[in-house]
Formats: sequence, structure tokens, C-alpha cells
Amino acid sequence: MANINEQTQTVEFEIAEFEAAWENAPILENKSKDEYRLCYICKFPIGKKNFSEISNDEFAWTLDLINAKKPKLENENYVAVHKNCIPQRPKQDSRRQLKFTWAYKWFYDEEYYKNKK
Repeated sequence: MANINEQTQTVEFEIAEFEAAWENAPILENKSKDEYRLCYICKFPIGKKNFSEISNDEFAWTLDLINAKKPKLENENYVAVHKNCIPQRPKQDSRRQLKFTWAYKWFYDEEYYKNKK
């Protein structure tokens, strides 16, 4: 369970909560759901190994609250997103946008990333 550090005014999450955030993120149909997910904000893939605590990459991911308007520190309210996308979220309550994103099938564009190497 998440702990609120009163001295630093931060929330400290446990591994299980990051796993819950990963499971709540939309999947990519042609990639392993254990390795890749979709950022519902920018619609670009998230690589599980590219975690923000160990990477400074602009596409590093972290945990965000689905409904920050009524912040509950519960597994159902966590989602994996790119760290740089958090300021770009259109609303504090993203339940509708996330539901809309889950309603579609998303695919990893192999050709696009082949050409980038």
C-alpha cells in the first residue's frame, strides 16, 4: 500500500502498485502485454523495461492516477503512462478517456521503429 511521507510531501509506492498500474494500461495487440503497453495520453508504446526510476529517457514510464480529481490510492486507480505525458493529460479525471482508449485495438508499428534505428 502507498505511504505518504509527511516530511517530503511525497507518496511512496510499492512494487505491487506499479504492477497494478501496468495491468491497467491499454494493451498492444501485436506485442506481449508483459513487455509493452500503450500510453493512453499520447498513444505511443510504453516499454516495461524503460521505467522512470532507472531511466531518464523521454519515453520512460511511471504510475499515474486515473482519477486525480478524487485521488484514491487504490490499485484500480493506477495506470502506467509516460512520465512526460502527465502534464499533457486533458482532465484530472481520465476514466472516460481511458475507457475510450481500451475500446479500440492498438498495434505496435514495427516498420516505424525499424526505420528509426
